[in-house]
Amino acid sequence: GTILGHVAALPASWIALVARTCSSLPYATIPWPTGWLGVVLLVPVVLVAWILLRWIRRHHPGGLSRRTVLVGAACVLLVIGTVTIAPPGRRGWPPPDWVLVACDVGQGDGLVVPVGDGSAVVIDVGPQSQPMIDCLDDLGITSVSAVLLTHFHADHVAGLAGLLRRYAVGMVYVNPVRDPIEQADMVDQAIKEADVRWEYVRPGDVRAVGDVQWEVLWPRRIIRSGSVPNNASVVILMHVSGVSILLPGDVEPEAQVAVMASTPQIRADVVKVPHHGSRYQDPAFPAWSNARIALVSAGLGNDYGHPAQETLDSWTSVGAILGRTDLDGDLAVVVSDGVHPGPANPGQAPSTSGHPEPAEIGLVTRSS
Repeated sequence: GTILGHVAALPASWIALVARTCSSLPYATIPWPTGWLGVVLLVPVVLVAWILLRWIRRHHPGGLSRRTVLVGAACVLLVIGTVTIAPPGRRGWPPPDWVLVACDVGQGDGLVVPVGDGSAVVIDVGPQSQPMIDCLDDLGITSVSAVLLTHFHADHVAGLAGLLRRYAVGMVYVNPVRDPIEQADMVDQAIKEADVRWEYVRPGDVRAVGDVQWEVLWPRRIIRSGSVPNNASVVILMHVSGVSILLPGDVEPEAQVAVMASTPQIRADVVKVPHHGSRYQDPAFPAWSNARIALVSAGLGNDYGHPAQETLDSWTSVGAILGRTDLDGDLAVVVSDGVHPGPANPGQAPSTSGHPEPAEIGLVTRSS
């Protein structure tokens, strides 16, 4: 029986290979609604096909000429090639000289920083893997040098397993505060199955991948008020192409105050607004950050009311340019002469890393 099974596996493996390859081709399948809506929509499709067939039989009783068939096939191939190579949603994306993209992963976080040669550093991976994978593919990312997970809530880590299956990942950095434990165990399992190197992050850690450098500012202690996992989020100050980026995860007011106290002077050109722009924010945080661009990662129509209007107002009041994934889709921070640089922020404290401030920094949205 084993011998017969191995013999049968040869043609079966070829069938499986053909199926996997064809199903992964662009537009191999067409999304179609289920239930009565799908049936109703199918009626006009069948009707149009029937009318077209009748028209062909009436005007070409002997069948279509070879020239007509060739022209039609060429037109079909042209359309397929155009939408495959440069589909409407990807044309002009990513913008040149991008240094950070906040991916539209729904109600969650997923950020990408390029390190060159089709590789990137990923900060959080969203609640599902496919939106994050789509974002990385659109950016031309073929490998992930490092994944940083700010904390273990599902909207930041649940997409990890799919990401690890899809890309070669060099290192996974995880939060030492394993809360909630169920999600921490899920991350452990995904890392183990992918056989990827990993390590805990500690405050004061300084790491570099290519020209991208980052320093871990938090957590220095566990805060037993508010949400413990949120307040234990890894807070990172990252530098790329002369741009300083503050990534504070989901820290709430208690941890925001502690971070500001431990780092009284900071220069962050870009800030990912904590906790998806919820109303739980310390009012001094925007001015302390000195940010010229503030990114809000939230899902459209989410049940939490993110982002809160008072939070948005607090960032615009300090002159920051706001970007929202729920309204604008993917958000790209760019360094270029052709973008609006944002407010100058006079009196801005110098970065302790010594990185110069870029001449031009701006925000490009997927919907623009």
